[in-house]
Amino acid sequence: MRARTALTALGIVIACLPWAWRNYRTFDAVFLIRSNLGLELRMGHHEGATAAMDRMDGRGELLHPRLLEAEARKVREMGEVVYMRRAGREASDWIRAHPVRSAELVLARAALWWLGPFHDPLLASLVIALTVLAMVGVWRSYPLLSAPQRAAVLIPLLTYPLVYYLVAYMPAYREPIDWLYLLLAAAAVTGPAGD
Repeated sequence: MRARTALTALGIVIACLPWAWRNYRTFDAVFLIRSNLGLELRMGHHEGATAAMDRMDGRGELLHPRLLEAEARKVREMGEVVYMRRAGREASDWIRAHPVRSAELVLARAALWWLGPFHDPLLASLVIALTVLAMVGVWRSYPLLSAPQRAAVLIPLLTYPLVYYLVAYMPAYREPIDWLYLLLAAAAVTGPAGD
């Protein structure tokens, strides 16, 4: 089992290494895949921030290089890595200065993740149905799973959304893991294998 785990970890490192090397050569900084966490945090934590991105987008208050020419110039002048780190510091400063509002945003984003966008009742009802069915699927399947299988189901369910509680919610953020919710929902409807 340890050999397989080590082999899997090695495969992940090998798969990410070319991109990390490209980032190092291009930006003269070490990061594995993306460098924009600071920007995403700042877009979700500022005066006037709301839990959902689409509620803020278009109001002109998002300091994003895609939306504001002045911000695009800053990226060009500072470089992407420095710009993203600066945006991250601005977000951290705002979070420290507004701990209650930051906690409210995090809780609202967690609710949006699991229950869908409340301002879109049809999408929210679909997300709620999928979430409830997936949880029933976990409950029905759990006793039949070995410890590694339980970990393979629960670890992504519990850890994947964590970063999305910190950044402004977008329904697309959940799409890469919806396959797991769909499989678990199927187990709720049809019963897990072995029933």
